[in-house]
Amino acid sequence: MSTRSRRSGLISPVSGYSVLSEVSIVESISSRHSQRSSTTGSLVSRTPPPAHPDFTYTDAQTSESAFFVHEFQLKKFSVLAERIRKARRETPAVSRIRIRSSQNAGDVRNTLVVLYTCVAAKHRAPPFDSETLISTLKMASNHHLSAIRRIELSISFSIPEWELTVFAELCRRPEPISAEEAEILGMRRFVDISRIREEEQSRRTIQLVNREVGSHELLGQDGTVLRERFVDTAEYTVRYPRLPRCDCRAVRSGGVQSDGSGSESQRQRRRQLRIESGQQSSSPKKETKALSVIPCRIHEVAPRIAEESRALYDQRNNLVERLGRVKQTIATTQKGRPGASVENSLVGASWIRWSA
Repeated sequence: MSTRSRRSGLISPVSGYSVLSEVSIVESISSRHSQRSSTTGSLVSRTPPPAHPDFTYTDAQTSESAFFVHEFQLKKFSVLAERIRKARRETPAVSRIRIRSSQNAGDVRNTLVVLYTCVAAKHRAPPFDSETLISTLKMASNHHLSAIRRIELSISFSIPEWELTVFAELCRRPEPISAEEAEILGMRRFVDISRIREEEQSRRTIQLVNREVGSHELLGQDGTVLRERFVDTAEYTVRYPRLPRCDCRAVRSGGVQSDGSGSESQRQRRRQLRIESGQQSSSPKKETKALSVIPCRIHEVAPRIAEESRALYDQRNNLVERLGRVKQTIATTQKGRPGASVENSLVGASWIRWSA
């Protein structure tokens, strides 16, 4: 694996190396492929980077140094694992691969020291100085070393500075804990972390419901439906109880208009007709013709609007009641102490170590 400076866009073609990189481009590097590719040859330097003396494994290539490392070690970093998969698709099966990096060679060296010591020394915890641990943490952060791998390093080499942060990340992770991860954690840690994960999922669910429903003006914080506010909001539907003036007509078969619309002369004529009809009331009743109402445009649509408004009002009230029940039900499923957090729960765990 080969590192390069951030200013340099060129790397050296080193046959049979794997090159560690921050850059997302991954290239195959078989010597035969490099010789055949005139394009690649024109873009790279002719001088190979010097191999780092601490890591020169022949079955694997990162400021101007080459590291020959095993692929399984790099795959512990999710960013590097993805680059390796891409390189494998573009590289012949018999060829080695490389990826490029601008990561500081000293950080890479210190990280590899920790990783390979973890493989070689399973039953003892060799001392690491602060520089080595800081370098390893940089690499782990930049290349997304999984939480369980950082926990494994913390347990194996007694790095208490990592524990609270990395265990909190594992507790918040949405993916379930695998059997391999449970074995690394051990029974006591696995049981406690599973409980904390359940509490965190419960808190997230309650927070989601409260965020979406809790601010509703018709619901209390505990999900109680504030029915007295139903009446207040219903006033919006009857704010204008009187419709605007209309031009509905009520006519007899003779065509006499009898409503309050029309010009002043028409209204006077209608009043005169009513007076005359009153004077004739003492005379024998004659057969009257039925009135025929011709509604205006307003009264044609008003009944439908009123009906739909009432239906929407009822649907709104029903929805509010259902949301209230959801909120109350979710509140009863809360696990852990109210207001607690993942960090609070981890602090109380007996197996969490603290730096001196």
